[in-house]
Amino acid sequence: MTIQTINIGQIANDGTGDDLRAAFDKVNDNFVDLNTRFPNAATGENLGPTGGGIFESATNSKLSFKKIIGGDNITLVESLTGITLSTPSSLNQLIIVNKN
Repeated sequence: MTIQTINIGQIANDGTGDDLRAAFDKVNDNFVDLNTRFPNAATGENLGPTGGGIFESATNSKLSFKKIIGGDNITLVESLTGITLSTPSSLNQLIIVNKN
């Protein structure tokens, strides 16, 4: 399906454009078309300039996020906008494992 343009007429209230019902029917059809073209268009992004993403996937209107788990000598502190990962100063390397 192609995007449908709403006919707004030449001037206001001249009777040459789409009536209200036809116009909003086109709007609904356009949203259906967009949802069909991009069914998984939801995205997640980081709030800051560094770090890995926590967004996992989207199924219909349900968003899933990765789980962050602390381990031995690793602490996680959560705030409204982030999660801080802390390690002792003796730990000089952090290995990141990707599930792919």
